[in-house]
Order: sequence, then C-alpha cells, then structure tokens
Amino acid sequence: MDRSVVALIAGVFAVLLGARLLGAEWVAPPEDGVGPFPSTGRAVMFWIVVAVAGLGAVACLLARMPGRGRGFPTLLLGIPLLIGIVVVLGEPIYNSHQVDLRAGSFPKDRYELGQGARIRFFNAGDSEITVCLGVSGQCSSTATGPARLLSPGITLLPNDRRAVTMPDQVGEYQLTIAGEGGTGTHRNTVINITEWD
Repeated sequence: MDRSVVALIAGVFAVLLGARLLGAEWVAPPEDGVGPFPSTGRAVMFWIVVAVAGLGAVACLLARMPGRGRGFPTLLLGIPLLIGIVVVLGEPIYNSHQVDLRAGSFPKDRYELGQGARIRFFNAGDSEITVCLGVSGQCSSTATGPARLLSPGITLLPNDRRAVTMPDQVGEYQLTIAGEGGTGTHRNTVINITEWD
C-alpha cells in the first residue's frame, strides 16, 4: 500500500515537473495577458494544493508512528515529493515581481531586484499606460536596459499585463510613464539590479 501511494505522488510530481519544463500553460500561465497575475482562481487552486499536500505530509508521518510498520519507511518518501509538487506549481506564480500601475503612477519610486529577475507590469487603472526606459515621461531609445522597454516602450490597456526580464548587468534602470498620462505620485521609478548573494 505504501509503495502505491508513493508511486501515485511521484507520478503526479513527474507530470507536473514535465509540464512545467515544457511550458504548459496549465502549470505556468503566460505572464503576458489580461487580468492580474496570478488570477484569483489560480491563486486559490495553488493554496488548495498546498493544503492537500500539507495534509498528505501529515498522513505520511502519522502512518509511520511507532508500532505501525517495520522496515524502510517508504511512505516518508512522499513528503519531499509533495513539497516538490507545491514548488513546481508555486514557482511560476510567485517567483516574479508585479508592479500594479494606477492613475499613471508607479506604486513606489524604487525597486530592488536580483540579476535576471522577471518583472510584470499590470495596468490596474482605467486608461491606457505606456511604460518605458526614460525620465519625466520621455522614452529613451538609447538607454541601457531591456530592449522591450526602449522607446516606444510597452503600452498597457486597462487590465493588461506584460512581463519583462531584467538584465544580468548590475545597475540602476530608470523607468517612466510616457506622455501626459503619468500624473500620479511616482511618474518615474528606478529598478536597481543587484548581484545575487
């Protein structure tokens, strides 16, 4: 029985890991699209998986209590596999940074990220916003940084999101809300890329 349960958990883990490595959208949804990321439904599904995996880990531990079996504790192998399932499902959702743009403004005037980090821009407002490398609403076509953010930048419709991979080069990258739309508190922001420790 123990081996069957561990084989089932291992099978689920293998399918999820393979789907993640192959880029299946049901495991790792596209970062560019409509609506916030993660969606409410995806976040709820993830936390349900976390709860089920936690209960499964407790069941594996309880099954191995003293006096409840001899030999190698096969069922304990299920615990790292359950943790692996949670990591495979959670990594694409929670291993990136989202910047919610409202009223033509960045929420903060500075972000600290590691080399090669992913950042998602989400237009939570009700009007079109353009984000680009530059200062004071003027996009730059020659600034150092992700090509996707060079002039003319990324235009986001309301409820739209776009992801950008930041460079491995350590330094500060100045972003601005282009045109006359940037009227909020933080029209400009700095993304500071630091070395991974």
